[in-house]
Amino acid sequence: MRIAGLASGMDIEQMVNDLMRAERMPMDKLIQQRQTLNWKMDEYRAINIKFNDFRNNIFDTVMRQANMLARTATSTDDSRVTAQASSTAGNATYRITEVQQLAQAESQVGGKIGEDFDPSKSLRSQNIEGSNLTWETGVLQRENIRVSENTKELTIDIPDRAGNVTNETDIIVKVNGQAIPSDGFTTTMEDGKMTLQFDEELSARDNVTIQYFTENETRTFPAIEGTEEEPEPVDTFHIGKGSIYYNPEDEQSIRVTVNGVALKIVTDPEAELAEDEAFVNLDTGLVRLGQATTEEVKITYSQEYTTSGMTTYNENGEAIHDRFVIQSSQTLNQVINEINRSSVGVQAFFDEFENKMSFTRTETGVFNKDGAEIKFDGEFFNHVLQMADAEVQAAQNAKFTMNGLTTERHSNTFTIGGMTITLQDTFDESDNPVVLGSTVDTDGIFDTIKEFVDEYNELLETVHEKLKEERYRDYPPLTDEQRRELSEREAELWDEKAQSGLLRNDRTLSSIMDTLRLDLYGTVDHGLESEFNHLSNIGITTSDDYLERGKLEIDETKLREAIEADPEAVFQLFAADGETQAEQGVARRLRNSLDHAIDTLAERAGGFRGKIQNHQFTIGRNLNDLEDRITNFERRLAQIEDRYWRQFTAMEKAIARANEQSNFLYQQFMGQGGF
Repeated sequence: MRIAGLASGMDIEQMVNDLMRAERMPMDKLIQQRQTLNWKMDEYRAINIKFNDFRNNIFDTVMRQANMLARTATSTDDSRVTAQASSTAGNATYRITEVQQLAQAESQVGGKIGEDFDPSKSLRSQNIEGSNLTWETGVLQRENIRVSENTKELTIDIPDRAGNVTNETDIIVKVNGQAIPSDGFTTTMEDGKMTLQFDEELSARDNVTIQYFTENETRTFPAIEGTEEEPEPVDTFHIGKGSIYYNPEDEQSIRVTVNGVALKIVTDPEAELAEDEAFVNLDTGLVRLGQATTEEVKITYSQEYTTSGMTTYNENGEAIHDRFVIQSSQTLNQVINEINRSSVGVQAFFDEFENKMSFTRTETGVFNKDGAEIKFDGEFFNHVLQMADAEVQAAQNAKFTMNGLTTERHSNTFTIGGMTITLQDTFDESDNPVVLGSTVDTDGIFDTIKEFVDEYNELLETVHEKLKEERYRDYPPLTDEQRRELSEREAELWDEKAQSGLLRNDRTLSSIMDTLRLDLYGTVDHGLESEFNHLSNIGITTSDDYLERGKLEIDETKLREAIEADPEAVFQLFAADGETQAEQGVARRLRNSLDHAIDTLAERAGGFRGKIQNHQFTIGRNLNDLEDRITNFERRLAQIEDRYWRQFTAMEKAIARANEQSNFLYQQFMGQGGF
């Protein structure tokens, strides 16, 4: 129990606080040291971020061939032929005297699909004229397999709930999205397993998708088990698949049983259901019972589907196949989306004005020299979409004459000698020829080098500002008590002075910047017969003002002349990659030095190279040590404060006892009549 001056009349709490303030002074110094270390760590990390940014930007600027050897293409008539030059383009000139034809993709337009066809409605809900399509019945199954090793054989288990595999000719196999022709594999069935034997070996890590059909499938929904309360009956189930086949004359086409008792099937969503009836949504597979139940429910069903295929050709004339499963509840719009996502490279659309389908190859040019670029098979494509007798606009290659040679390309855009050429229009020899050429992109290369120099100068300025920043040793970090005594603005100004100069004349940073300067000033032995082996030779020198600590300056005229004279030598001056430092370009030297600098600062202040825990870097270990000392000092202060309170409490008790004795004597004397 603490007695705060009741007997003595003194302000004991204030006295203890004053005494503890004196005792706490060494503790305040420890806290200030901790704050200073945290500030210093932040300063190092901020500079390290700039080192890392500059290091990364070096690679993205002067070490990229695409930037430093950039070229500009020219055309005497952009309305007929345009060109773009890559960094590998030489000084060649191309003369195009004639463009006989432009490349175009094959397009096919089918016949009219009825009068009132609606692509947003299900396929089976519409009457499609001229089609003899009969929906197949079965249940679509899908297996996705990632091949673990090279093999020609895959075996899959048929689900227990499914019937036997049917229509083996409708099995669709895709390897990495590319359909395998039906004659590219054989199928065998044995003991509930399906084995596929491929003509071509599958590679490890291939993704294989297998789609096949079983006669039917049975979904079982177990009886609902009761707990402490009665189970809640349910009347709605979903079998997870649509396009359900239903034939009113065939009771087995879809079968719903509750505890083994079959229910009558209703397909009208507006009908009132009797207890022995079940509504089935044929499009979605939703099943609703006439009476809710907790008993076991089984639903046996099959689906309506058909398959159709499409074949196109690649640039080597090789066939690209795909086969599509079309289900009766799908809309034409959904089928079109699948076609457009397919690997066959065809863009399809339905024109609602003409009620016709259009298919167009996504690539121009002739790839199949023996016939059409797009081939269809199956009743759906040929007769539902009326593509059997389609109007065909044939594909053609671009045909032109360049430098006296008449040649062809699949596309109107092609690359020759590092120059990408695009044919815009046809013309003949009676017109003026189009002359293409490429020149060094002096402006682009100059801007790249200037960006590098500006970033270096900015880094140099930032670091040297820290190295020469004034240190105000009379402004240590504020303690919490001191901060409370100052206004917000006063505390802010104090903090500015307290944080100033923490890295003044820092030897590590000074050494790093000296190394970077040496990297820049050294001669580069890049192996080319060129005078451009030093930055000063291309117009980049250091400032005459020693206070700027080696800031780079650019003689624009001299740099542009060097770029135009020998861009390869200028590039190698920055990016050469030799075994020795002398054979390395200045930018590569800088990157290597910055790698070391980043590691050095990370060893000291953390934050990079995985050094994020205090025990992994120097300042962090110092902070941990300070934290331990602060913790121990706080424990000691608590003991001292407790001792002071015990002493003052003892004093208060002694004074209280003395007062009691004095009062007792006083009462005794006064009781006997006094003196």
